[in-house]
Amino acid sequence: MMHKGRSKYMVFDFDGVLADSFEVFLDALINVQPKYFESKSKSELINISKNIGIDTLNVEREHFKKFTQDLRDFHIKGHERINLFKGAGNIVAEIKRRNINIGIVSFNDTNLIKRVLKRFNLDESFEFIIGDIKFNGKDRALTDLSQQGVDLENSWYIGDTPHDIKSAKSAKMKSVAACWGYSSKNLLLKEFPEHCLVEISQIPKLVSTSNSSSPVF
Repeated sequence: MMHKGRSKYMVFDFDGVLADSFEVFLDALINVQPKYFESKSKSELINISKNIGIDTLNVEREHFKKFTQDLRDFHIKGHERINLFKGAGNIVAEIKRRNINIGIVSFNDTNLIKRVLKRFNLDESFEFIIGDIKFNGKDRALTDLSQQGVDLENSWYIGDTPHDIKSAKSAKMKSVAACWGYSSKNLLLKEFPEHCLVEISQIPKLVSTSNSSSPVF
């Protein structure tokens, strides 16, 4: 049931869902790791991100805020290296053509997100862009979307990490795993997302099945 005064939205994480930024992320980890956790090779960091989970790096809780800010700052410096996945612009246009509102909720810097989108003429396509979220703040950020007119139960959140899936569920949104991003399909399936997509081109199928009980896998 659609809640009065609220609309159906498709909400995206940015990095690993729309933005192909994994190499910048890996370089950021390599850059900051001597300060926050035992140094690891690039191949080890890839395996941790894809198959185990970044939380296993065991960054001390009191240092986590600074750790995430350092990662964010590294992304800002490397913003010109960040591109969108092939076909992302067409996907955005297709979703809007189907009269679905779209937004972004991300840990990354809001201005960086807008800057990257502007390069692809997509900076005006989203109803909202919410960035700079604290590492454990996505649950609240998604839940608070109801105050912006988002009908949470009838809207999707598309993310590429286990934490994204957990946050979508916490907000009572439809959880969608983007398996082309930072985490592997096997790792994401452990969180039992409502939908699991292996290619960005599958995103419009979510709209096609929104009135049925069939998940997209």
